[in-house]
Amino acid sequence: MGIYVSVKDKYGNFIANLAPPYGTEDVQREYFKKVIESIEGKVREITDFTVTEHHDYIPQNYNFSLVLDHSGSMVGEPILQLENSVRKYFNLIKDDDKVSVVKYDSYLHVESPLAPKRIAMKNYVFDQLRRFGVGTSLIAGGSLGINTLSDADNNKIVILFTDGWENSSFISSFIFYDLKLAFKPSHLIFQAREMNTKIYTIGFGSVDESLLKKLATLTDGKYYYTNDGKEIEDIFEKLPRLFNNYYYITYAPTESEGIHEIAIEGVNKAGSKINIKGETYVGSKLNIMEQQIPPQTVAMFAFNSDALDDEYLKFIKPFANYLNKNPNATIEVIGHTDSSGKEDVNKLLSLRRAQQVKRELVKNGISANRVKAIGMGFSQPLHDPEIFECHAQENRRVEIIIKD
Repeated sequence: MGIYVSVKDKYGNFIANLAPPYGTEDVQREYFKKVIESIEGKVREITDFTVTEHHDYIPQNYNFSLVLDHSGSMVGEPILQLENSVRKYFNLIKDDDKVSVVKYDSYLHVESPLAPKRIAMKNYVFDQLRRFGVGTSLIAGGSLGINTLSDADNNKIVILFTDGWENSSFISSFIFYDLKLAFKPSHLIFQAREMNTKIYTIGFGSVDESLLKKLATLTDGKYYYTNDGKEIEDIFEKLPRLFNNYYYITYAPTESEGIHEIAIEGVNKAGSKINIKGETYVGSKLNIMEQQIPPQTVAMFAFNSDALDDEYLKFIKPFANYLNKNPNATIEVIGHTDSSGKEDVNKLLSLRRAQQVKRELVKNGISANRVKAIGMGFSQPLHDPEIFECHAQENRRVEIIIKD
């Protein structure tokens, strides 16, 4: 088992020379006391471990994929702050590092294949959201990011940024990649582990924190969250330092599949006790991951309307194809509204929207008894409050949930 630990002072500066090869073993034993491993409530103390110090005196080269949410909810200050963060990130990583860039909404766009830093910087287009719209293909975007690193030998890192909830990966993977990209969380984790790639997730605002934490924990990455756009830049500034300055602790773990909670006990230079906590997954089954496809947004609607625009028919057809190939599967079609209007009126409007999508599925050969239409009104908004019109637009939606 290997654990990456960063030791910093109160100003955020890396504290060096606490372990070999830069510090002595006696110094190491003074500051790193023991490792405590907990598995399903069973606690084990470990004193037989090694600590190795790494920092940028002898730098390692990394292969990064920046996978960046460009959905409509990033409008305004958030996308500007993200672009400023990317500029700073490029300036902070090493010249010999390689970078790929994937931008996503409902669709996926490889802005730059894996290339040396200077080339990736030239490929990056700082045009805010001009080429992008609604939807969040979070899982498929992460999967495509991993694919861009396939030619790299080691030190592969995906940095996955989002300000929303996964809702489009099945559609984008089906339409554009013949379902060869991951569209379930478990698929993405298996892919990352098989490709020896760590996923570092960054959530901003209203996000599925449980999902982002699992993606990071189960691939030995790290999860960051902020509700302050200014902190996006701070997170992107931290990451290059994290990869260049750290202590690597190794020990023989308990041979038990599942989540291993890990705590490292030690003391700081002032003599005060410190306790660093984290967790990882040991094994290959990943049976703690839900296998269900997250709810997928297939249509959005004009204000106070249940008219299904033809542009969304291509998003509905993949689900009809899936049901035809999986005769035991059923689906729920769930309609939603924005915050305007009375609750009872919104409930009926959302149901009519769901029924419109259900009718389209039936037209594609699906038995009506395999499709359940539900109206939720404004009880499950993606955005609350609706600060921009795009927030209200994304709330006026119909989602499909596959029940295998």
